[in-house]
Amino acid sequence: MSGAAPTLPTTDEAWKAALDALPTAEANNGKIPAFFFAHGSPMLLRDTSPDPRFDSLKNQAGKGALARFLSVFGPALLDKYKPKGIVVFSAHWEERGQVLVTDYQENPLLMDYYGFEDEMYQVQFKSRGDSALSARVVAAVKEGGLKARTLGTMESRGKDGRPRMPGTGLDHGVFVPFKIMFGDEFTSVPIVEVSQDESLSPDRNWEIGKTVDVLRSEGYLILSGGLTVHTFRDWSAWKEESAAPPYIAFHKAILEAVQVQDPSDRRIALSNLTRHPGFRLAHPREEHFTPIYLAAGAGHTFVPATVPVGTLLYHSRPSFEPPPSPEFFAFDFDHSYIFCSQVPCVMYTYIPRRDLKLGYFDGTSAATLEGPRDLQDIAFNDRFVSGKTYNPWVHAVSMCKWAEQVGLDGIVRMEPSFEAVLCHIESDLQLTSRRDLLYHETNLFPGQGVPGGPSATSMMDLHPRLGPNTPHFPGPMIPAYPSPPGWKGRQRNFADVAFESIRAGMWHNHFPGESRVILDYSSIVSAYDETYSSLVHDRQGVPRMKHRLNNISAGDMSRLKTEMEEVLKTGRPAPSVNWRSLLQDIISRYGERLEELRYLLRRSDLDAEAIVAKAREKILIMLTPHIVLPKSKSNSIRVRRGDQQPLHTSSSDTSASHSTPDDDWPTRIYDACANHPAIDFARERQLTAQEKRLANSIERVNRAICSTLTTVWATAFDSGDKPLLSKYMVIEWKKEIEELMDWLDWTMWIKCDPPCGQGFQCILATWPWEVFTGEEDVGPVCRDHAEGDIY
Repeated sequence: MSGAAPTLPTTDEAWKAALDALPTAEANNGKIPAFFFAHGSPMLLRDTSPDPRFDSLKNQAGKGALARFLSVFGPALLDKYKPKGIVVFSAHWEERGQVLVTDYQENPLLMDYYGFEDEMYQVQFKSRGDSALSARVVAAVKEGGLKARTLGTMESRGKDGRPRMPGTGLDHGVFVPFKIMFGDEFTSVPIVEVSQDESLSPDRNWEIGKTVDVLRSEGYLILSGGLTVHTFRDWSAWKEESAAPPYIAFHKAILEAVQVQDPSDRRIALSNLTRHPGFRLAHPREEHFTPIYLAAGAGHTFVPATVPVGTLLYHSRPSFEPPPSPEFFAFDFDHSYIFCSQVPCVMYTYIPRRDLKLGYFDGTSAATLEGPRDLQDIAFNDRFVSGKTYNPWVHAVSMCKWAEQVGLDGIVRMEPSFEAVLCHIESDLQLTSRRDLLYHETNLFPGQGVPGGPSATSMMDLHPRLGPNTPHFPGPMIPAYPSPPGWKGRQRNFADVAFESIRAGMWHNHFPGESRVILDYSSIVSAYDETYSSLVHDRQGVPRMKHRLNNISAGDMSRLKTEMEEVLKTGRPAPSVNWRSLLQDIISRYGERLEELRYLLRRSDLDAEAIVAKAREKILIMLTPHIVLPKSKSNSIRVRRGDQQPLHTSSSDTSASHSTPDDDWPTRIYDACANHPAIDFARERQLTAQEKRLANSIERVNRAICSTLTTVWATAFDSGDKPLLSKYMVIEWKKEIEELMDWLDWTMWIKCDPPCGQGFQCILATWPWEVFTGEEDVGPVCRDHAEGDIY
């Protein structure tokens, strides 16, 4: 983000005026606003800082600006909103796997600090809880799909990521600011405290905040206490006048993020803050920043596609009668040949007479598993069809009715490889060949009928689809058909045919993918867009293969279907930029280099100093386009304080050898790296909602990469001067790079490592053979086809 940060009030009078200007609940769609506030520290209860060395903390003391603000903040909230109760989140309460809510008749205090004089442990703040409010909060969280329960006075609670401690009550992140906000005794309005998630994940805590959002409409005030800067490594950071540039830049980024108007964009902007180069300086641990998400939070993709004229499409069937519409077509011969398990094996090859306008559904969207077809069901079935009742031909007919309405010729989806389901074969395709091919060897268990059989009449009988119960394992089996006349030796068997169909599918796993299907990136519709908020909860911590759309709300379902149909309308603006190239450029630039860096940092055959030196080179290579020249900050007393000059400036002064880069140099590198010029260019144009989504995604990914690289560079730059820290650097850099790569999760890294040897094939398990339920490990693994090791 760029531009000047929003200005904040700087005087007590200005703050009072700002509080007076807060919107009423009526003017805020009937909701009391939710607030993230600085909860300060126990020092708020003192008049001054206890030690002159910590002068930068004076604003945290009782006579400082924060205490003065809190003293008017509390009364202003009570006067304007007259809340029925207060629900408060604190940076000092974390729980794993569930949300806990205090349920006290009279709120005890938890003195969860140390190192102060005795009087600081005698502090009193009298307040009350309310079992009905506690139960309402628990119900709201559960309604949002998360686990929750109340916590009574007989139970101990968690704190700050440390083990569960003996004790219970409101922690100092609540009672210290509340004592200033509401006075020593405050029983007119009940207070309940709610835990944040121990993961400190922005997304997870945002979702907790979203679950209690409904309480704002019911007259309850939601407060979330933390700090925008919380570090004990640099005391100067606590005071704006003395804080180094990275802290100031991070503070500015926060102000910009909270000002973003669109809720979806604001969530992305806030989430990006954790990858800002100043974030880790300001928050060595995230617990004091995560509450901002609690307050703010208060293969499901469809893409229009084209199959160009001249593309070969294959269809095999046990009949010399051409296929009627609708039917299924493979882009690869080996995929279509799977269905040559019956006699005759007639292979039809077609070419489109014109460019075909199709809709692409991502994922294994032809599978009979529960979930992969959910988006198709939303588009044209208006209900979710289970795998047990799914009939591909009924599905195809339903699809073609919808396709007719929205101007499509059919759809593209994934089986072992990509397939097209087309609605108008005679008018859209030209038959180029029809061949009676060698059928593959089909074995049956004794007593099992031949597929189809002489009385077969339906399309499904004539052309059965493989399912999870299709027998293909070796055993006491007999041939279904005799060998062709004059044939010698064995025919191709099912295992061989299946292996080659999988191999054909693997051809398209990596860039450029299935190049015969041209996607319109500017019109991508994704159910992963958090605009469809009813889907978010159930995905948290759930493997991608288990993600479902069947829990979508009626409103989100209607909006999702409308968006799919909207992007298919004619007259839409041309793409603002080449989105496909933008996406691939980032992957090409960083993918292989990040992988090499991770490999280097994992090596045990090199000493730490050698790894650090080589890693520094690799980081420098990736950041070179963004390494702006630093300015010198001389350590010599012979140079006036504050004087800075570019490091390349020559000088006869020997003190120049002691110069170091200016403090905000890493931030300037990050800014140069993170601000993608093509995204800035695109934003100057009229972007569609789908292009906005792409721009936000690219921006978020680019910033995440740049943040990690500049974070590592900040310590790598002068690493040669610190050989004793080499082991520590390797550990920290490895953690940073691995976390980044896990988050990016690019498909180019899904491969057999080490690579497969000669004669082996790198295979991802796929439906309908090794993946029957969605619970299976899909690989990748090396398989020896010659040894029959394919399943």
